[in-house]
Amino acid sequence: AEISDSAPFPGTILNTATIEHYDTDPEGTGDDPDDGRTYTGPSDDAEVETPEPSITKTFTDSEFAETSGASVTFGEIVTYEIELTLPEGTANLRLDDTLPTGLTAVGASITTMDAAITSNVAQGDDETSGSINVGSGGGFTIDFGATTVPGDNNTANNVITVTVTAQVTDVAAVNDGDDLTNTATLSLLDNTGNVRTDPDTGDPLTYSDDAVVSVVEPDLDLTKTATPVTGDAGDVISFTLLSTNSGTGPAYDVVISDDAASGGFDITAGTVNIEIVQGGSVVGPTGGAPSFSIAGDGTLTVDEPALLSGQSVRVSY
Repeated sequence: AEISDSAPFPGTILNTATIEHYDTDPEGTGDDPDDGRTYTGPSDDAEVETPEPSITKTFTDSEFAETSGASVTFGEIVTYEIELTLPEGTANLRLDDTLPTGLTAVGASITTMDAAITSNVAQGDDETSGSINVGSGGGFTIDFGATTVPGDNNTANNVITVTVTAQVTDVAAVNDGDDLTNTATLSLLDNTGNVRTDPDTGDPLTYSDDAVVSVVEPDLDLTKTATPVTGDAGDVISFTLLSTNSGTGPAYDVVISDDAASGGFDITAGTVNIEIVQGGSVVGPTGGAPSFSIAGDGTLTVDEPALLSGQSVRVSY
């Protein structure tokens, strides 16, 4: 016998066989046993268990090239992949992704789903689909509804892949070194939309997995030195500004201003030199070359597009 596509998962399929009739009269029939005694029963059952689904959630990418791995910073968009492996059969499914404080839902899409699987959603659907609700409850919800995976014994087409994106949000409760845990839960629902329970244990039929990203932040200091430290009118003094990113994450759009004119110094543009230093060596710039300008009032402004953790920008004039 073949299990039909309508068989629910996970669950128990009960198959019952019963002896409907037997008697003691060889001359009789099932309908007319003559003078004999008739009997019924017994019966017996055989059970077949249908398997459970599984879920895997993975951090796959982040937006900024200057952060590394699952270390992310404020404003950065993070990408996750959720893989649902379903048994062949039928179930009413809902996927919920709960985002912690510090992550805001951006988008969700069905990136892999075999055309033979019937559901409320299909491959290519995204947050514009009525069954994908982004931002619901601080995360997102995908209502797959009654979902049937055909019984073709081909496990390759039993996997649904969902890609979700969230942005690291600047909130006071989240700081450098904090872990942001994002949990995805697949729920199996009954016909009323409530979560089904295991008939033996009473436990809800939910399956969860999570992925963690860690928050990094920049932390810049600034020192200024003069050589020589004494002089009078007409003497040339060399100044060096050194700003080091001693934090754990990159600093972007770094702006340093030096109001030299207010101290009685005139800066000559041709003497300004800007270098990026890492590990004691001059390195190439990240995210674009630094630049400077000298305003009419003599203020020197230095712009550095990106300063990685451990790097310094050194300005001399």
